[in-house]
Amino acid sequence: MKKNLRNLALAFVCFISAQTAFAFNDRPISPDQLPQAAQQILSKHFSGIKIKIAKYESLERSYDVVLENGVTLEFNKQGAWTEIDGRHTAIPAELVPSQIRDYVNAHHAGAQVLKIEKVRSFYEVDLTGDVDLTFNKRFKVIDIDY
Repeated sequence: MKKNLRNLALAFVCFISAQTAFAFNDRPISPDQLPQAAQQILSKHFSGIKIKIAKYESLERSYDVVLENGVTLEFNKQGAWTEIDGRHTAIPAELVPSQIRDYVNAHHAGAQVLKIEKVRSFYEVDLTGDVDLTFNKRFKVIDIDY
């Protein structure tokens, strides 16, 4: 019984320690602390929309930005976008790789990109009309979900 109680207490301490470590992962920053490439994307494609919050995630070494209109962006440490979520609003077409844009225009005419995420070896794209596409790193469609 004492051994079980001790193991339970140890597990609880480990859980609390892990939660505390993750809680301090995010650090608010000012927009001018974002990488230059991220600042350029924001000023070129989202000019006139105020930044509600910008933060640095130390564990992932990435930056998260929430705009006043609800759009969220994630940038890697160099400032390249890794995710753009328009929150039911089309994201600027210029931010979507041309091969993906061409595929969407050819196979889903009139659809707009609401969200795009760049993962190591593929892209996930959410379109209007509840269509989700997955492209490999060579921009070939590898999955479609309706």
